[in-house]
Amino acid sequence: MGLSTPAAEPVSKLVASIMLLERGIVQCDIDISRLENDRGQLKAKGFNVEELQYLNGELSRLSQDVSLRDEAQLRKQLEKMTSMQNAAAEQVDGNAKALAAADEKTQAVLTQYATDGDATVETVATRMAKISGAIDRLGEIAESLAIDAGRPLTKLSVDLDTLRQAVEGFVRLKQQEESVVQVIAENEKKIAVSRDTLARERPVRERLRSAVTVLEGLLSEHSDAQYLEGFFCDNLRQISELFFAMHAPRDFCDVVWQPDHSMAIRAVRTSTKEPCSVAELSSGQRNALALAIFLTMNRKITQAPSLILLDDPVAHVDDLNIVSFLDCLRELLTGCKRQVFFATASAKTAHLFKRKFDYMGEEAFRSFHLAP
Repeated sequence: MGLSTPAAEPVSKLVASIMLLERGIVQCDIDISRLENDRGQLKAKGFNVEELQYLNGELSRLSQDVSLRDEAQLRKQLEKMTSMQNAAAEQVDGNAKALAAADEKTQAVLTQYATDGDATVETVATRMAKISGAIDRLGEIAESLAIDAGRPLTKLSVDLDTLRQAVEGFVRLKQQEESVVQVIAENEKKIAVSRDTLARERPVRERLRSAVTVLEGLLSEHSDAQYLEGFFCDNLRQISELFFAMHAPRDFCDVVWQPDHSMAIRAVRTSTKEPCSVAELSSGQRNALALAIFLTMNRKITQAPSLILLDDPVAHVDDLNIVSFLDCLRELLTGCKRQVFFATASAKTAHLFKRKFDYMGEEAFRSFHLAP
């Protein structure tokens, strides 16, 4: 996988080899010392055959290719053993240097991976366990993905992060697709329900269209303006009579309808016989004309509720015309059945109203005083 980490096993093997080599060198030194001692004893004793054979046997144990015949051969063998000892010593020095270099590398790695700067075996073991776990996980990933064993971990980490982002994007798109599918299914249900509703309501819609057509025809043939003009033309006499009865002095002799003007209802002056618009009337005159029109409409409409609601209708009328209005109202009630609700803030008007209608008795006439 391109991972280079300090391993405890190679270092331990190197240390074991060096220790084994040192034990061999020590053993060789012991054997050489014993052989030199034996050689001195042989010289002192005259070097007999038994001792030579013993020495030959000992040297043969150290080197199988050596067969001693005389002292010259022994010297050569001793020199060879000395050179071997020197070579072993040099190898020990080299191994010691290699061990020192390995120790320096180990200390550097410990310093690099220690969290607090103090290199400890526990810290390295923890780091190595994490690295081993990461390697195991990489092995699991490699079972599903093709991973280059020689690719550096940094690049591999970038590749895996890119892959993770792509997978997350795919999951989001999948969730969005599921949401869209759900929304589409719900909308299809709503469309089906709407279609059923439209099918049930289609006859009603057709009847409504026919009704709208009929109403449009009625409006075109009998518009508001036509109805208003017809009403005034048919009831001008009654409006005029009520207007004259409720207002004194009689400055006007007639009420006419002139559709060519914006204010078609007009009052004709007694002095000049000229019609004048409502804007030219005084407030009391306008009030009397409005009440005359209102009472006439209430009398003509047969399908409306039999009620007359009056909220202080004579607030701007003098006393004489108030009495005239109440007389007209009493005459109207005598000719048609109506229930009147009359409200006023004037105690004088209330007293006059009570005097005009108290003849009806307590069952038909009632008054209520509403305190503020």
